[in-house]
Amino acid sequence: MKRINSKTYTIALILGVFILAACNSGAEEPDSDTESAASSEVSLSETYVFPGFGYSIDYPTGWTAETRETFTVISELESDLRNAFQDDSPPAEGLGVSLEQRTLDFMLGIGLGDDASLEDLFEFNKDFFEWQEPIELIEAEVFDTAALGARTSGEDDWSYILMGFTDDRAFLLQFTAHSEEALDDMMPMWEEMLASTQSAED
Repeated sequence: MKRINSKTYTIALILGVFILAACNSGAEEPDSDTESAASSEVSLSETYVFPGFGYSIDYPTGWTAETRETFTVISELESDLRNAFQDDSPPAEGLGVSLEQRTLDFMLGIGLGDDASLEDLFEFNKDFFEWQEPIELIEAEVFDTAALGARTSGEDDWSYILMGFTDDRAFLLQFTAHSEEALDDMMPMWEEMLASTQSAED
């Protein structure tokens, strides 16, 4: 997936993001057994409420979260979080989660069709971010609504992305790692994080 900088997400919805979890080309690859074990032992002790979105998510101890306008980053490393909001940010060195959410009026204004389906939203995002084929779509549910999931890859990262509509907004939630293997190792933790999402009014 093409990495997106802060200028990009001020122009369009889709997020992200996700920027957040690429590994420096000079960084040493973590041992997969160690990372897998660490993922399964992570404690989701923190909760973050997405401003203006009405939902919260639990995230690991020691991670940091910040929202600027419609873009939220939850990052394993504070340095990656700071860089995520800068232009031409360097590849991230840790794991990351990001959410971008935009009103439907905004999305209509940048080219998403009226009464768009989930498939239409996917095609819009795929063209905008230049996601590489093949992309396997997965039916999913998050934020109390149906969503489409997809795995994408880019020069610096691998991502699992969920996109959909809730109330008057379109959203894109993305989990990112430095390699396909690392993404697979992280999936149990991501699944726990997804399961933790709930209405902020609950």
